[in-house]
Amino acid sequence: MLNFSTVPVFEQIPLIHTVNEDDELLLISPDTEWYRTLKYFQWQNHREIAAKYYDALYHFNKSQEKPQSNHRDYEQKDQAAQRLLFSRATMDKTTPVLHPEEYKESFIRTISPLSVAPGITPDRLGGKKPKCFFALFKSFIGVCLPLQGIPLDAIAVSDAATFDGETFLPHVKSLFEHLPEVQPWIDRVLYDSACDSRPLKDTFKKELNVDLKASFNPRRKKAVTVNLPRGMKKVTAYGNVVCNADFEMDYRGIRYGAEKFIYRAPVDENDISVCTTCEYKNTCCPTATEGRVVEISFDILPHIDTQEPPMSKRFKAIMIRRPSVERMIKRLKCDLSDDRLEKRGNNSFQAYLDKTMIAFHILLRR
Repeated sequence: MLNFSTVPVFEQIPLIHTVNEDDELLLISPDTEWYRTLKYFQWQNHREIAAKYYDALYHFNKSQEKPQSNHRDYEQKDQAAQRLLFSRATMDKTTPVLHPEEYKESFIRTISPLSVAPGITPDRLGGKKPKCFFALFKSFIGVCLPLQGIPLDAIAVSDAATFDGETFLPHVKSLFEHLPEVQPWIDRVLYDSACDSRPLKDTFKKELNVDLKASFNPRRKKAVTVNLPRGMKKVTAYGNVVCNADFEMDYRGIRYGAEKFIYRAPVDENDISVCTTCEYKNTCCPTATEGRVVEISFDILPHIDTQEPPMSKRFKAIMIRRPSVERMIKRLKCDLSDDRLEKRGNNSFQAYLDKTMIAFHILLRR
């Protein structure tokens, strides 16, 4: 019901007042903070940022304009194709791994914060009309964000074909250079299997005093099925031992003097070894009272780092945080941005990354 006493006499009384049940449910749900954020979005608090955005966008577009060439500058199709090919970062070995950051000089402010509002964008003499900052910003924050880490930096790679393992070290160095206050807080970094390299880990420790932990990469190693201890079926490339009864043995530790990994048979829900009722007990471990114990030589798993075996509980406890990093990447790449590269040129794509990071940090401050 509308309270007509609250409607000024000079305003048109709404003829139809629509109430969507879905909106009401979203408003009272404890899991839809994103909806309340959008419904009660205080756009007036972001006018200053909007004005800076429109000014920066205009000056960036002006800086990217190329002068028109006259007929004497025309080149043949083959010449143009060759010029474009050799101008790519893939063909230039001197191109740095990360796209070099460019810092623009401050420009004269031309837009007043009071002149912008949702649906109202500044007029320009030429070029396309810019998209509404408030619409873009609301689309960025229209996602529920649980408690999680905070992204510190995002840099475009000069060449998209660059191997992932080559980008991490220069990026961390760049982060420490621009944010030196965070370096004392960081003593360990996590990455996926692309950085599973002992020389790279040693470089991190030597140059940055940071421990690099990476997901294990077996590098096309196959499971071992021959010359195994009695009763064992296979040893996977990840160092997991499977017996003839298809039970995966529990990793227990290392004997460095004997150069062997130690495994023990798992227990059931009653904390009793599975070997007790196993059909292969008589041929595998007939005298064992607490389950089979197996020792696997280092020679069978030469690709396993004996200092950081991936089957150890400590390593798994450290790497359990890695999925949270992937979720953060998903938030930035899919929820707040786009999973497809839509911008042409590294400068444009870097600006797209910066805009996403700014929106993310503004949202975290709410």
